[in-house]
Amino acid sequence: MTVTSLIKEGSKPKYPKRCNYVPKVLLAQRACVELFPPVLHQAAILNEFSTATILDALSYNNSAAIQTPENVNRIRVSLGQVSSPYTSLLNRANWLFQYAKEFRKGIFAGPDVVVAYEPEAASLLLSMKSRDQKIMRVVHLHEIPWKEHYAASITGSLAIRYMMKHLHRADIVIVPDRHRGEFIQTTTRLNRPPITVMNCPRILPTTPESLLIPYLRHRGITANRIVHYQGAVNPDHYIEAIIKSMRFWPKDAVFTIVGDIDQQYLGQLKGLIAQEGVSKRVVFIGRVPYEKVFQYAVGATVGICLLDTSRKNWEFSAGASNKRFEYAALGIPQVTNNGPGIQELFVDVGIASVADPDSVENIGEKITQYLLNEFLATDAGLKARKLHLHCYNYEAQFQPVIEAVSIYLESRYPNLKQRVPVALPEKLNNCR
Repeated sequence: MTVTSLIKEGSKPKYPKRCNYVPKVLLAQRACVELFPPVLHQAAILNEFSTATILDALSYNNSAAIQTPENVNRIRVSLGQVSSPYTSLLNRANWLFQYAKEFRKGIFAGPDVVVAYEPEAASLLLSMKSRDQKIMRVVHLHEIPWKEHYAASITGSLAIRYMMKHLHRADIVIVPDRHRGEFIQTTTRLNRPPITVMNCPRILPTTPESLLIPYLRHRGITANRIVHYQGAVNPDHYIEAIIKSMRFWPKDAVFTIVGDIDQQYLGQLKGLIAQEGVSKRVVFIGRVPYEKVFQYAVGATVGICLLDTSRKNWEFSAGASNKRFEYAALGIPQVTNNGPGIQELFVDVGIASVADPDSVENIGEKITQYLLNEFLATDAGLKARKLHLHCYNYEAQFQPVIEAVSIYLESRYPNLKQRVPVALPEKLNNCR
């Protein structure tokens, strides 16, 4: 990436009056950022050398709890006090209007860098004329930009169309998976491929104390063989197939499930669990705050992550699935599905095995290999921890973006006292 790609040729950089000027970064997403760990990670990292402000929107069913550091500024647009998701079109239009108003205020405050996540915030950012705003424009796409991956709305559909048509205006486009980036580049007018920043957790120097084991012990469950799932609990993740695969597990193995679940689907699963005769071996823990997610996984023998690859978003998800890298960070071997990038990132490096999601028996066999072979599980766990500390962490993954931000800021403000922390070139190369 060159400086001229970030600053229009012929434009004169504006120098701050004081050499201790602190750059300003605006992170904008029209959804609650506490539901998106990558945004939380980016805010914390960027705030180490700048003043970070987050603009997000709170829907009717989102918790208002804040998970960002106290020195990260927060601006939040609320949908209002409603008891149902079926709000009026006028109410939703007003919600978008208020968000756009706050976004414009954020731009008027003069940020040096703006990161927009997903279609509506990205459309607001890309609609600005670059010659009028000397800012670095970054678009981060959590999902493949197809309307099926977002809430159905007129404004959302229009935003996706506009964003895809004008995505080339962004100085940087970020995606969590390399294959998603290749797909997006072929469907837009991007001059260069997006930067891949995989959805890894931040560095965990040591594994935290387990809350999972005390939780189970308190309920009279003393099993040492624990299969673990965390994340959204829905049919896309083959939860039913995993439960059926328990026929092929050791009889003393238990299945713990951490995450949100629709009550109707929970009823269906409980019916299946009773039918399979494993009611005492399946534990629904429910959703826990992100800062405690790791503690409710520590102690598990094997993690499970199966995705329905018939959907393009899940097909290109090797680098996008948080849980795959969270298990690696904790040194937990995992069983996952095949797909682009899986072999390279997880299987060839010895931290996961691949199961056929459509075969209950195969799922059970692959899980049982780790449950019964302590050496195999330990070896995979050690390799996973090493990979996390070296490369499968957000600090390492986000370094190419920090490098680009550094080029921009130092070109605009060459007398900055506080330099942007950039890793050594050899470390960057090893992690790309």
